[in-house]
Amino acid sequence: MQTHGIRISRNSCFTQFEIPMAPPAPMPFQYMTLKPGCNAVDAGVVLANINEGYAGNAPDLGPYELGKKLPHYGPRSKLFSDGFENP
Repeated sequence: MQTHGIRISRNSCFTQFEIPMAPPAPMPFQYMTLKPGCNAVDAGVVLANINEGYAGNAPDLGPYELGKKLPHYGPRSKLFSDGFENP
């Protein structure tokens, strides 16, 4: 394990983690968002120009911040100042 790594449980930490069959298998599209109470929430460090807009006491581990909107990738019909579309 890495010096600063932490162990997390996929069942208790992710809101969605579906593996339909043993690898190699096609994976369904899913957002790997964290559940409240997961030890990966607020366990990161600030990286300049990367994750400064975190929602809790520190950035979360992983690609998405708990409590923030999911990013929109690809074409947008209208872009707002925060980089997101209105729902």
